[in-house]
Amino acid sequence: MELIRGVKLQIPRSTRRVDVDWPARFMIPAEQVWTDCRLIDLSLGGAALGVPIPADEPRGPLILELQDGDGQPRGLQLRGEVSNWEPRNGRLRVGIVFVNMSILERYKLAGLLSRERRGRKA
Repeated sequence: MELIRGVKLQIPRSTRRVDVDWPARFMIPAEQVWTDCRLIDLSLGGAALGVPIPADEPRGPLILELQDGDGQPRGLQLRGEVSNWEPRNGRLRVGIVFVNMSILERYKLAGLLSRERRGRKA
């Protein structure tokens, strides 16, 4: 969402989001501490995370590590920037935009999204 002259404009997303409920964790590079979270939705361009409400407003860069249902890493860590956040049901919904993705990271993420979509059709 962008603010121009006091008016909020909804900018359309360039990639389709997939609703998921996956375990994940993230790290703010300056703090070097992993925090567990839930992945709420995911696309090639970004994600939404459900996190415990922190003491400070989330902002800046982070590293997101996707995990499987058993909490094991999926072999994919993505760099992102916090784009928005809002409190919901005692947790914080944090929107992030992926940045500086390599071709390999994008390919792996596309594969995960494709498998998730196919699994829902079955």
